[in-house]
Amino acid sequence: MAGLYIKEFMLRGDIARCLVVAPGSLVEQWQEALHDKFDLRFELLSRSLVDATLGEDVFDCYPLLIAGMDMLSRSDDLKAAIEATSFDLVVVDEAHRMSAHYYGSELKLTKRYELGRLLGGVARHLLLMTATPHAGKEDFQAFMALLDADRFEGRLPVGTRRWQPTHPARSGRCPTPRAPRASGARARPARGRTASRHRSAH
Repeated sequence: MAGLYIKEFMLRGDIARCLVVAPGSLVEQWQEALHDKFDLRFELLSRSLVDATLGEDVFDCYPLLIAGMDMLSRSDDLKAAIEATSFDLVVVDEAHRMSAHYYGSELKLTKRYELGRLLGGVARHLLLMTATPHAGKEDFQAFMALLDADRFEGRLPVGTRRWQPTHPARSGRCPTPRAPRASGARARPARGRTASRHRSAH
């Protein structure tokens, strides 16, 4: 699903800079699938790749990158580089790993969650992908704040047991590519976000 999404936006000329973030064990699988099935050539972010840029911003040198989630979340220099750049699209696989948890009234943030916040701030489109079910409680409210911090800020109101979207089609931030218009021209996707429950690049 994500590969189709990326390919469609590239064909429209809507994205040039794309970052795929996945667990380290899946980055090579992502690279292979995007190349073999969609002819999309992404580089794998590694320390050797960073060193080869000779002080240049690796995200500027390689606009199509796949990076390990923990590699990014644990690296202050890479997070600083992300903060100084921008992306047309960021795709996060196994995004439920970017969770935060309430302990009493306090929200405990993780390095992965903070990475999610950072990526959301520099991405024009943010696609969070997970196949892990949720219970719709406070932790999920915090997770949804990665997509829309204003709408999902804070805890659920007192007496609310489950999170409910105001509209199921408006609970995210990435536009679904539209079908061609009758004239043959395609509508340019508007800015938005969405959370996807698919977990692979195909």
